[in-house]
Amino acid sequence: MSEQESIKITGYSNKSVTIGGLSSSESDQIQGAMRGFGWVRVGHDGRLMSTPAHSTLPGPIDDEGMLPFWRPATEDEKRRGLAQPELFEKPFYMGGHDPSIIIKHLCGYLYTPQRYKNCAKTLESYGFCCMRSRRARDGKYWEHWVLHGLWMAEGDLKQYIEERQLRYPNKLTLQQTSDILTFIYRRAPYGAADITVQRSCMTVE
Repeated sequence: MSEQESIKITGYSNKSVTIGGLSSSESDQIQGAMRGFGWVRVGHDGRLMSTPAHSTLPGPIDDEGMLPFWRPATEDEKRRGLAQPELFEKPFYMGGHDPSIIIKHLCGYLYTPQRYKNCAKTLESYGFCCMRSRRARDGKYWEHWVLHGLWMAEGDLKQYIEERQLRYPNKLTLQQTSDILTFIYRRAPYGAADITVQRSCMTVE
């Protein structure tokens, strides 16, 4: 196997610079540096060296800001057969546990910076939380907009649900689910949306 080509500038003008010899990972790091997420330079071995421009976020287990975590079952509860996962085949409403909605690819093919801002504000007004992944080396990330349950709905969405009596005690029908997603889509277009049809939860006495 031949040695990998060293990183070097292979062409430039007063408007562009071409860098050759990059691996796929190094290309991502260059893109991330252009977005302000790191500093890069070429080391003595001819390979790219990258230093994060910001402090690295701790992992979910190590992040004290995430505490308290969901309390594990005690040994006594385990012996008594409590707190065992149970799968619900249909959306249910007991104890405030409504179906949850996850929206991905906000704006879909209609994306513009301003349209994204408008849609994001709309979802926030409806009670959705924006959940973002860690940024990759190229500075990119993915995000989900989550409404953990219909009980979390706020603003116009809450009013829409209550006016149509989609909450207690009736179960959510397929048509009612479609109506909710259509209501959201017309005000905040998205590329994809998921709504729970099964859920596994801890059960207690």
